Amino acid sequence: MDDPQSNQKAVSFLPTLIELNYWRMLNGGMLDEKRKAFFVDSRLEKFWKSVDKYLGSIKCPELAPGAAQYLINCFLTPLWVYGETGTRERPTVKAERLDRQRKADKLRKSAADHARQLSAILQQLEELESDNPETMLFMGVVEPLIGGIRNYWGELPVDVELMRTHRAIDFLEESFRDYPDTDELFSDLPGMCSNKASWRDWFRQVNYHLLNLLRNCPGELNIRETDWVKLVNVLVNETTSRSSVSDELKKWPVLRKQFQATDDLEKLPRQRYILF
Repeated sequence: MDDPQSNQKAVSFLPTLIELNYWRMLNGGMLDEKRKAFFVDSRLEKFWKSVDKYLGSIKCPELAPGAAQYLINCFLTPLWVYGETGTRERPTVKAERLDRQRKADKLRKSAADHARQLSAILQQLEELESDNPETMLFMGVVEPLIGGIRNYWGELPVDVELMRTHRAIDFLEESFRDYPDTDELFSDLPGMCSNKASWRDWFRQVNYHLLNLLRNCPGELNIRETDWVKLVNVLVNETTSRSSVSDELKKWPVLRKQFQATDDLEKLPRQRYILF
């Protein structure tokens, strides 16, 4: 069991808004040892001083509480997907996700091909003007599956009543063919831009989220190279060298332009922040 007095001493260097989040997450059972170290490891004391200055410099002070919580998520949420190297026997979450998505690419193409074939066969049946099941009409497919649909919708438009099932299958085919493949789907996520898994994925994803934080809550956030090294060592890989982190820091400005070339907040991809 955690010692409250020991914990209080350990987090004495945290900014007030960060400390409030720490206790909330700790008491809620949301922190494993690695995530707890983000708040209590003394190697990060200077990093938290930089964060304190940032929170105090936010142009709209009322945004500071939300910024504090988002900043924590910037560093901790990517740990669910990125950071580990993994092995063939125990692949990382990232490797498994890429593998599943690439298998799905092939299956969607196969599904689209089969849908096209089925649609063509249904159209041939209609051309024969033969007796066929009611399911040749799309409502003949939907109505048995969704009982009482007519009671809910009332009288349906004629074009809905007469819609042919092959039209719906054509739409299904288009949806499968139009869905982005793996490379396009993850093109806006720096952590997924390489096939290999390493601490660099976590680093890139954190910077990506920090960039979005600073766009929404402008302020002065200056994280020194030495603090980045300590963050990587504490949260991801204890043996990562300063020279490796330094090399990655030099690459980030180029990656930043690749993944977020626009200053328009409404155009920034946000839909997968909660997951990655």
